[in-house]
Amino acid sequence: MNNAIKFKRANSESLASKSRRNSNKENENLKGKKPDFKLVMNVVDEILFGEVKPPKSKNSTLLLNKDLVKLANFQAGSLDELIKKYGNRTGLASFGIWICGERIYIYDMDLNYDGIYKMTLTSNLIVPTSQTQFVSLIPVLEAFYNIKDRISNVLEITHDNLLDSTSRSMYGRKPTSSPKPVKIPIIGLQPKK
Repeated sequence: MNNAIKFKRANSESLASKSRRNSNKENENLKGKKPDFKLVMNVVDEILFGEVKPPKSKNSTLLLNKDLVKLANFQAGSLDELIKKYGNRTGLASFGIWICGERIYIYDMDLNYDGIYKMTLTSNLIVPTSQTQFVSLIPVLEAFYNIKDRISNVLEITHDNLLDSTSRSMYGRKPTSSPKPVKIPIIGLQPKK
C-alpha cells in the first residue's frame, strides 16, 4: 500500500486549499496556498503537509505562529476533502509537520465531533546537530515511524468498503461566504523571556 503514497516537493498548490478558497464565492479565481511539501495518497488525496522555516525566522518566536495557522488550514481543508470523498469514518485524519530550525513538531487533526476540528501535537522533537546529541535521533526516528503507521491506517480506512459500519455523521465543514474578509488583530502574544 505504501506505493499509493507520493511525496510532492516545495510549493505545489494544495488542492484542498484551492477547494476551500473556491467555496467562497468572492474567491472563485484565487489559487490554493502552497505548502513547502506534502504527501499525497491515492494519486490526489492530500494527507500530510509540511512547513519549513530556518531557526532565526521572524515568526519562530511568536506564540501564535502564522505558519502553524497555515498548517492547520491545510489540514482542515484536507480533512474536509477526505470526508467528502470517503465519508466521516472513524480514524480518518490529516497530518502536519512544522520544522523550525532544529525543532520538528508533528500534528494530527481529526473531526470526531461535528464541527470541532481537533489538532493535536503528537511529537515535539529536536534534531541532533552534533555527535553528543546522537542519542536523540532515536525519538525522531520513532516519531516518523509512528506517523508513517498512522498514514498507513488512514490509507486502509479509505480502501475499506464497510462505510456503514465505520462511519460517523456525514458532517463536513462548508465555509460560509462573508461580504468582506474579517481580520482579527492578535496583540500581546509574545512569549515570556
